[in-house]
Amino acid sequence: MINPTAKEIARFWSHVDVKTDIGECWEWTGALLKKRGNYGSFRCRPKDHFRAHRFSYLITHGNIPDGLIICHTCHNPPCVNPNHLYAGTHKDNLKDMFDAGRNNPNVNYAVGERGGSSKLKEGEVELILQLASKGVVQPCLRRMFKVSADTIHRILSGKTWRYIKRPTEIIRHGRIGRVNRKGELAINAKLTETDIVTIRKDRTTTSLKTLADKYNTTVQAICNICHYRTWTHVP
Repeated sequence: MINPTAKEIARFWSHVDVKTDIGECWEWTGALLKKRGNYGSFRCRPKDHFRAHRFSYLITHGNIPDGLIICHTCHNPPCVNPNHLYAGTHKDNLKDMFDAGRNNPNVNYAVGERGGSSKLKEGEVELILQLASKGVVQPCLRRMFKVSADTIHRILSGKTWRYIKRPTEIIRHGRIGRVNRKGELAINAKLTETDIVTIRKDRTTTSLKTLADKYNTTVQAICNICHYRTWTHVP
């Protein structure tokens, strides 16, 4: 870790909008990393580039402990107010951001339904989880809420909307529970058990290609179904 000179420190503060109130954000007025979270960027020396908030922590609190990152209590990336910075783990930072995004609508953190690409509301996600815990299958959930199979899977697996508590029937040790493993309950299921029964019944009079087109799947998938290589639990 470098030891900044007084001149370098003075140059740093010349790019900061310092407020008289230490509770306010002191925003960086220099270059911003707009594709990397909108954090400030400070070139202390030709080969020493810092994120502005990390440099602020360094010159006010001391060296950054190994393995830790610098987090904002204000959740405002351009802010370099030393009173708003603390050293923590990525896990601490993620939890803090999710808590802030859920509990404080004034925090500009794109989490949950505030995310720019979100198609669901928080209440809808909670309902999806409740229905899944009661045994409602993923294809049904996908149709009910008019979203993709991947969206439902990511919700149930905790890859999205992680701050919403999921029933233990759905998630066990970070994995999708047994209720989502077989047949139409499988992660990528496109068919229902009723579809499977109908496919096997119609196979005697209908070609594999026609069935594949009708159910929007592949000829090989239809063949596997009819020969009981898949969906073996369906009589």
